[in-house]
Amino acid sequence: HLMGLSYNLIEWGFASDYIYSEYVDYEIIPLESGRFGIETNLEDIIDTFRTKRTLEHITNLSRNILLEKKSVEKPRDETEDAFKSEFGINLTDYYNFMSVLINIAVDDEKDIVFISKSNLIDILKDKLGWESDKSVQAIEKFSLKYRNKWEEAPEGYDGNDIYPWVFRRPLSYYLKPLIIKNDDDETVIYGFRNVYHSCLNLNHQIFKGLYKINKNSSDEFKSFISKMLDAKGKEFNETVFKWFKNNLDTSKFYLESNVQIDKIVNEEPKYGDIDVLLLDKNKKRLFSIECKNIESAKNPRQIFQEIEKFFANVFNLKSNSNSLR
Repeated sequence: HLMGLSYNLIEWGFASDYIYSEYVDYEIIPLESGRFGIETNLEDIIDTFRTKRTLEHITNLSRNILLEKKSVEKPRDETEDAFKSEFGINLTDYYNFMSVLINIAVDDEKDIVFISKSNLIDILKDKLGWESDKSVQAIEKFSLKYRNKWEEAPEGYDGNDIYPWVFRRPLSYYLKPLIIKNDDDETVIYGFRNVYHSCLNLNHQIFKGLYKINKNSSDEFKSFISKMLDAKGKEFNETVFKWFKNNLDTSKFYLESNVQIDKIVNEEPKYGDIDVLLLDKNKKRLFSIECKNIESAKNPRQIFQEIEKFFANVFNLKSNSNSLR
């Protein structure tokens, strides 16, 4: 029953996002049940995109497996400090914490673990040498608690952090895999598989610059996420640059990546850079190529956000192009 209610709630959230956006055609139609439904043309539009994107993910996964290092590098101090500023413990401690949670389940041969908060604190002290304050902070930071009303966001969060149809929410079971029961023992409940996948997911979001910053995030962590996002962009730019280089006759074309416009045009206002600059030597034509490694949207709201980002980038590209004329 609860799953059915949750499913309807998410579907209605999707429908609301469709209606209040101006990017998707929709039609409200009466249903045989006497209620109203919504039809859109979105599925037809993105089916081809999904197929291509899936093939791209498979290719990237294969490449990453081939390039995977045999040894795991220790996180850098910058990474440790940035992670601690956001989550209260550093990244190494986080990995150790997740490992202890998984080992508890494996040792007891349980898929779902029920353990009192005090017992978990004792285990963390025994396994990791943590004091009580540190253990409590780790447990609290990666857990979900009872709320009087689900639609009222906890302090420091807003509606977008609790609406279940919003993707990549910081206040979600996928990022906070522990559930603290509202009882005298503050029983901690978790599934070890979700703990494992939660760790992978958080790691992916942070190091791909995808983690959703909130108003309580420190400047140090914001700066770190920005660096990760910048590195991701430069990596994609280099991929595009290499593609052109491998598929064009370099005797007829000149290629350059990450070109600073200010080095070409010395005027105000200052412009950014050109991801890939392509010169057709024969036709004397100059191409400014903007590279955007967009995320594959998972729901209507995310689709609309990606569209808005895309058009904002188009505006910036026009400004850069005008400065080169």
